[in-house]
Amino acid sequence: MLNFDKWLSKQLFVPSYHLNENKINSFTRNGIPYGPVFIDAKVGLNDHIKIRHLHKLNFKSITTNIQFKKRISSKIYEKKNCRFANSKDKIIVKKIAYNSFINSRFHLDKRFPKKIAKKLKSEWVNNYFYNNRGDWMILFEINKKILGFLLLLKEKKNLIIDLIAVKKKNQNKGIATSMINYANHYFI
Repeated sequence: MLNFDKWLSKQLFVPSYHLNENKINSFTRNGIPYGPVFIDAKVGLNDHIKIRHLHKLNFKSITTNIQFKKRISSKIYEKKNCRFANSKDKIIVKKIAYNSFINSRFHLDKRFPKKIAKKLKSEWVNNYFYNNRGDWMILFEINKKILGFLLLLKEKKNLIIDLIAVKKKNQNKGIATSMINYANHYFI
């Protein structure tokens, strides 16, 4: 019913759990561990019964996760500014992650200090460099300066964007689109 998340617990300094979506309707307050804890549950946006049930148990809606699925096109893409990450990129990618994601569920949840929310995404990215999370990471750089990253997961025949970030001063310039197009071209 509740799956303990050792990594997230370490990052948030409280026991952290994921509530299995199939068990939400039968979940009760008796199933909530004692003391300060973090429990997340992912529920479909239109599953009002589960949402109401969780609200009755004092769960708060923090964020909405929207997935984008796109059929891979065969359009030719010039790979000029994109490349795959290597271990030398770890420090700058962690810094970009640390300064990004201000609308993530952890930034929006008032119970978590901003410093912990920022560190969480930085450590999330760090997992890629230790082969603990993510299958590929694509970087966008100009003049050997990394401006953004795209962390990808492979799930069956699908690629999933786990994290994508661009330095704030370089946003809205097509960098994220370029990284997605690069992944699209590379994995055809």
